[in-house]
Amino acid sequence: RRFTNQVFESARPKEVGGSVVTGAALSGMLQSYVNAINSGAVPTIATAWQNVVESECSKASEAALAAYVEAFDMTTSADEEALQAAHRKAVAVAQRVFEELAFGDGPARQAYERRVQEKLAER
Repeated sequence: RRFTNQVFESARPKEVGGSVVTGAALSGMLQSYVNAINSGAVPTIATAWQNVVESECSKASEAALAAYVEAFDMTTSADEEALQAAHRKAVAVAQRVFEELAFGDGPARQAYERRVQEKLAER
């Protein structure tokens, strides 16, 4: 019992590239390993992590765009200034959602972040 308490008090979550490895991320890495082995390839940590980052960033970008739609106040008057304010507020919500959910800090994350920004700019 003391050992268990000590482990829970002193253990830190596993991090890769500044992101905490969640159960979903670990599951994704394991799935990449299994797929590589089943196809006769040699699994690598870098490739598995890259797959997880891309998958999680894709989910984060979808969630961010959905958050924009949900946050945009459809009852806003047709006044240009009011619409721009509603848009800015919804963009801020979408960016916050992406930041909370996206993994990694490399090129894949940056590419998904750019795509989200481009799609938000179109609205």
